Amino acid sequence: MAENLYEAGDLEKSLALFKNAEKYAGEDDLINLYYKKAFIYDELENSEEALGYFEKIHKIDSSEAEALYGMAMEYEKLDNFDLAERFYKESIKIKADYDRAYFFLANLMDIQNRHEEAIKYYKKSISLRPDDYMAYNNLGAIYENIDEFDKALEVLDKSIEIEPSYFRPYFNKGVVYGRLKKYDEALYFYNQAMHRKKDYSFIYLNLSALFIENKEYEKSISILDKAIENVSPPKSSLYYNRACSYMKLNKKEKALKDLKKSVELNRNIIDYAKNDSDFDEIKNDEEFIKIIGD
Repeated sequence: MAENLYEAGDLEKSLALFKNAEKYAGEDDLINLYYKKAFIYDELENSEEALGYFEKIHKIDSSEAEALYGMAMEYEKLDNFDLAERFYKESIKIKADYDRAYFFLANLMDIQNRHEEAIKYYKKSISLRPDDYMAYNNLGAIYENIDEFDKALEVLDKSIEIEPSYFRPYFNKGVVYGRLKKYDEALYFYNQAMHRKKDYSFIYLNLSALFIENKEYEKSISILDKAIENVSPPKSSLYYNRACSYMKLNKKEKALKDLKKSVELNRNIIDYAKNDSDFDEIKNDEEFIKIIGD
């Protein structure tokens, strides 16, 4: 009954029945029940409870690599990166071909800008799962970040070859070509990414930045218009960047309107706007001060 409720999406009722099932479970069944409860708590974004059940499994059977992996995931969600790293590595010691542990360990290294280690673990993950298009994409993003553009393009192409519908490698190729000042190629791949994921705000923001760099301010506004239409809810950064583009065209009223909307969505914009040279012309205007403050 608990499993049926879980499949139907009723997590709370499922959890209650799994708790009842514990009363009648032997040791092997108990491990299985603890996994199910841990996964439900994880889906409910209750990492502390999920962690507790993974720890219970580990106490019953310390050879359960999946329990160590689960502990690592929850520690990462709790921003305890040291313990997350420790338990990913512990799970790998028990299960040497645990590709997901290598994948998420690589991701953990990447978050901490430990690029060489991230590359090593992504490569290991790929060696265990050669069709892992996400690992190829993530590896490409790291290579872009450390300015190894040829390597980045090579692995991003591999990601696309494996899964042509996945938008991120197209986006990341746009980033690479943008940094190489190859604007036509950058535009092409950003548009390919948009075709596959039209609600991803960073595609529009990066396109806007390219247009501004080329002094094509009307195009910047047009692409941000499209972003505000397609990204739900619209991000404050979209209104903010459109305000900057309006300022480039000396359309101050429209710029102020978008700036006001951006600040309403995200008060952290205020400090950024105060120091943004795009608004130098109007920083003493009454309306700007009203929006931003003294």
